[in-house]
Amino acid sequence: MQVKTFITFFFLGVGIATAAETTCDNSSSQKGCNWEGTAPFCDGSNHPVGYKDNGWTLVATTKYEDHTALELTGKISLECYEIYGSGCVTGWKNLWCPWCRTYGV
Repeated sequence: MQVKTFITFFFLGVGIATAAETTCDNSSSQKGCNWEGTAPFCDGSNHPVGYKDNGWTLVATTKYEDHTALELTGKISLECYEIYGSGCVTGWKNLWCPWCRTYGV
């Protein structure tokens, strides 16, 4: 139990020290995005990419590939990559962006 407590405080301290920004722009149409899940024991929700909830859309997840792979394959922006924070010991993080519908003029 003491080891888990130490690991939790260690990762929280690293996360607090490195997380300056909490939102990112994933593209020109996906602004104000944020990561769901907090290291080290991340608890991202288990929804598929594209899922919409209360005005937010799930645009990426580290459930199947890490944030480096997501950035290298163009699934997330460099800006969203940089604010990812600490990695997960368990679970994963999800990138959510505000969803807005554009109506034709």
